[in-house]
Amino acid sequence: MPQRSTEDALYDLVNHVKKEIESKKAVLLISLDIEGAFDNAWWPALKTQLIDKKCPGNLYQMACSYLTERKITVNYARETVTKSTNKGCVQGSICGPTFWNIIIDSLLQRLTDAKVHCQAFADDVVLAFSSESSSTIENAANEAMKIVTKWGSENKLNFAPQKTQAMVLTKKLKFQNPTIQMAGSQINLVEEIKVLGLIIDTRLNFRSHVAAVCKKSIEIYKRLACSAKVTWGLNSEIIRIIYTAVIEPIMMYASNTWAPATELEMIRSALSSLQRGFAIKICRAYRTVSLTSAMILAGLLPLDLRIREAEALYKAKKGLSMDYLPPGKELEKDIANTERPHPAKAMSIEYELIDESDPDPLGKIAGPQIYTDGSKINGRVGAAITWWTNDTESEYQTLSLHPSCSVYQAEMYALYRAVAMVKASREKVVNILSDSRSSLELLSNPRTGHPLAHAIRETTRNANAEGKEIRFYWLRAHVGIKGNERADELAKNRCPKG
Repeated sequence: MPQRSTEDALYDLVNHVKKEIESKKAVLLISLDIEGAFDNAWWPALKTQLIDKKCPGNLYQMACSYLTERKITVNYARETVTKSTNKGCVQGSICGPTFWNIIIDSLLQRLTDAKVHCQAFADDVVLAFSSESSSTIENAANEAMKIVTKWGSENKLNFAPQKTQAMVLTKKLKFQNPTIQMAGSQINLVEEIKVLGLIIDTRLNFRSHVAAVCKKSIEIYKRLACSAKVTWGLNSEIIRIIYTAVIEPIMMYASNTWAPATELEMIRSALSSLQRGFAIKICRAYRTVSLTSAMILAGLLPLDLRIREAEALYKAKKGLSMDYLPPGKELEKDIANTERPHPAKAMSIEYELIDESDPDPLGKIAGPQIYTDGSKINGRVGAAITWWTNDTESEYQTLSLHPSCSVYQAEMYALYRAVAMVKASREKVVNILSDSRSSLELLSNPRTGHPLAHAIRETTRNANAEGKEIRFYWLRAHVGIKGNERADELAKNRCPKG
């Protein structure tokens, strides 16, 4: 799903586990293993799901056509073998993950109806059961395994009990581990489970994960160092590039989930040990140099701080933490994918360019003109709208924005207020002129989720439904056009006094 990643899935899962443990419950995690999930996706099951979900006829026929007469060809030892197939999602294709999601959705729906907390990302399915009683967890888990097994049989997908893992997480000193069975085989209880690249352990200290990624980082560095040494020579700058472009991203994967573990001394020690080796290589210091000195000379931030920073940025972007915002202020967030218009109904706002070299650049524009502008001076932000008819200003509005806003936000907000002004007027054709090309380019992209762009498109759509036409133009700033100069003056004057 757009706007969702493996890090989002891991964050939600671990947070759910932590909340249940904090409420003095035990949690059982079960990671399901589907044998050759994408390769064995059964097409009749996909078609059935499309019908059940009332897929439009044209899209259903297109999907059926895509799946019809597909063949697998193998060339080996001068021989060619061709075989027809009726299963498998083409990996690497755009529609492959979509088809798989449609198939797996029916399993998730059944589990949700059974009040099971389930999560799936591609073919990685995790179930979570929580209760104060071991017997309650055991009964719920075994019932869920029956649902999973039955669904797999109906859809010709095999779940491997020997590869399916379960793990109990609890703070209780005495807790009887539940016995979980799938298709007559007992599922093994383990001390750690790897989910979407993150190793989750029973204590949620992520010690095993940090140890694993440290080892992986060292191995990758050795391989890259061998190649780099032959091609460019392994100087300090090359080592820095390898560290920042390869090692740090590996170490910081899913940091939004395990960042609190950096408060533990053993985690910080493991991170420092890894980073010290790279810092010494970058600054070419002796092995006896202290960690702090090596980090300063190499110009590197401690990994535990970088991981904390990544966690804070993630929470800020997702709107999960507002501690850093002034009281009563909100963070600008993209419109959720589920709230955007259907792609077939997505609106693109086109704009034209004003040729300032023309002796009469506005001569071909018929109807009233609205000029917009935004400004930020010494941390003060303002926006302005000015309405011109027959080369004379008839109305204007000035707007003050919070000092934390950018000029870009001021320009977009001015455009939004201009469109709203047109909708509220009686004019049938109005021209909106802006010197912010980046804002107009954003409006021309129907896929953007920017909240102001979404509001402008929706207001324009409603105005069009009322028989009004809004035309957009871009003109270069400060070329002597009176309306544009007036908007610039009003925006600067509106910036609140410090």
